[in-house]
Amino acid sequence: MQSNNPIHVNDYREGYSYAVHCEKHGTGAAPWTVAVEVFRNDEQVLPRRSEDDRSHATYEQAKDAGVKLACQLIDQLISSSTR
Repeated sequence: MQSNNPIHVNDYREGYSYAVHCEKHGTGAAPWTVAVEVFRNDEQVLPRRSEDDRSHATYEQAKDAGVKLACQLIDQLISSSTR
């Protein structure tokens, strides 16, 4: 299994950031999976969430899916804290 360095994005919104981990599993049609972690003020607020049931054909597709998932999770955290 090959693992690429996570992509850290600081200060997505309101002190939240995330890490996206893309891992390659073999050489099939869709070998890439993704996992994300969410942080607030440099402390992890959501445990690593793996999307092992969804795979992607390229690293870029996996990275984009991870960024989208992380942003959705952060947006949900923010909206639930303002209710």
